[in-house]
Amino acid sequence: MANKGRDGDGVDSISSLPDELLQHILSSLKTATAVKTSTLSKRWRHVWSGTPSLYLVWNGHNFKVDSMNKTLARYTAHKMTSFHLYADNINRSIESPDINRSIEFAMSKNVENMLLDIRYYRYNLPEFLYFSSTIKQLTLSVHNYYSDMKVPTSSVSWTSLKKLSLFCCNFSEECMARILSGSPILERLRLDFCSELKVIDVSKSLSLRTLEATISAAGIQIVAPHIRCLRLKSCLYQCTLVDVSSLTEANLEISVMSTEILTDGFPQVIMQKMVEKLQNVETLTFGPNLLKILSVAELHHLPFPSFKVKDLTLETTISQDVIPGLVTVLENSPQLKKLTVQPKLVNGTVLGKSLDDLLDVHGLIYSDQRWRSEAMVFPKILTWDVEPKHVVSFIKLILKTTKTLEKMVLGLGYYLQGRQVEEFLEMVPMLCQDNNVSISNKFNQRGLVSTTVYQVHSGLSSIVGWRKPCPSFVKCNIGSSWLDANRNCGAAWMVRDHMGQPLVHGRRSYSMVASSVEADLLSFQWAIECLATSHFDAVVFESPSYIAGEAILHPESFPQYGAMLNSIRRQLESFRLWSIAFVRKEGNLCVDAIALSVTRDHRYQSYIGRAGPSWLNQLIQEEAAATTNPD
Repeated sequence: MANKGRDGDGVDSISSLPDELLQHILSSLKTATAVKTSTLSKRWRHVWSGTPSLYLVWNGHNFKVDSMNKTLARYTAHKMTSFHLYADNINRSIESPDINRSIEFAMSKNVENMLLDIRYYRYNLPEFLYFSSTIKQLTLSVHNYYSDMKVPTSSVSWTSLKKLSLFCCNFSEECMARILSGSPILERLRLDFCSELKVIDVSKSLSLRTLEATISAAGIQIVAPHIRCLRLKSCLYQCTLVDVSSLTEANLEISVMSTEILTDGFPQVIMQKMVEKLQNVETLTFGPNLLKILSVAELHHLPFPSFKVKDLTLETTISQDVIPGLVTVLENSPQLKKLTVQPKLVNGTVLGKSLDDLLDVHGLIYSDQRWRSEAMVFPKILTWDVEPKHVVSFIKLILKTTKTLEKMVLGLGYYLQGRQVEEFLEMVPMLCQDNNVSISNKFNQRGLVSTTVYQVHSGLSSIVGWRKPCPSFVKCNIGSSWLDANRNCGAAWMVRDHMGQPLVHGRRSYSMVASSVEADLLSFQWAIECLATSHFDAVVFESPSYIAGEAILHPESFPQYGAMLNSIRRQLESFRLWSIAFVRKEGNLCVDAIALSVTRDHRYQSYIGRAGPSWLNQLIQEEAAATTNPD
């Protein structure tokens, strides 16, 4: 484990960290892996035993009772925040008492977060599990294929439980009622593939605000008058929303595995029993199949409800067969203020060709006469065939259809790559010139992301050296230099125009920075803050730190940097157009050199200066001459 520091002094900086921090790191590992660190040195012998969590993975091949007993005996933490158990009895070498003993041990440590993923023939959870005053979050995935699961006949007492997730749990409706009755402060409930529940009745759960469900059986009814948020995925089958009268947010998708149901009254049932119940929802998300179903409903001239939605998300690709449904939704949303379009293609999605062929078989008009005129602008294309011209036509259609829209957010990473991103951003003002609406664009290699505009090039990106931005943009390269937590780190940035000429640059030092990632984020934060106050409004930010970009992209995965990430995201809102791109080191030489001057030459004086530093002028001009202007 001895790991040389960046200065090459051979110091084991990791072992010098306090136990609490090491245990926090180890808690993210499987316990069997964490236990192996005890062989590294005397310093590490007992560190793992005080971790605030246990993560046990057992299967028929690696499970040994003696090993389990030793692990539990050596665990010394007084308080356990998290307990995860995965037990797959593939060859029936794991006995129920072994599983129950580990669960009881966790409960004796007043565990707060428990996840049990158990695949065991005729296994039932122990009765003592149903009595806990400390569990706040509980996830049960119990693949008991041959019998119903039981709960105590008297009562259930989960007085601290706020979040409950059940996956493949065969609880009867009576058992579910006892669970809900014994969870008085339950706020969030998730039910996935709980096939024994024909009626999901949470009407007596007054604290419940969010219900998530994946429906895998026909005829399911949902009675949830107090919930505010519903996320519902129905696998082939429709369900009836009996009472969702307090609903303000909904996410609805139908996982269609066969196109045959689309011609058997299915669209009408979906409209009457599900879609119409969402009329008063203010935040609404429709999945890709649902939009296709609504297109078929429009083809049948079915009546469509008027929505009060203000924030609408459509998870769909650009294709001919979603346009009628999309347009109909927009036409019936007179209060819409924000629209987000996120490309999404998942297993079970109805493909356009199969849908067309099926409708032809059933005599529902020839293809060139079937869809409304707006859809005919788009050919029968798959996701990977969409071109920038289709994106422009798609945006124009939305702007033409909506009258109250103020902001549109597009996830275009599926369609636009590299230089196309900046070229498209240049077109945004022209698309909006006749509409009182702002358009934000979200990019990364996976599609939609959570910031206003974000682009990440993959590690195989062709961006090797520095490249000029498009004429209406400036480019801001960001760099940092970090050695260890005990020495100052350097941050630097430089802005250049479309000719490659430097406009302004800055250098700064920070002390007591815990990691290189934190140094990268501090550099981002300072650069963005400086540019925002300098009134730049169209900026391409480039950085060689992919992880820093991921932190901005997924702040929920980096809670330790929460305050800094929130500050960065707020500052980015001040730009009219912006993009963040990953660049290789070869494209960031100038600012990396400026940042390195802090750690190598001990230049701790912070400053902001015009143009670029004189000692880098030759490199700056060589980079400017080496790249051509954008087309």
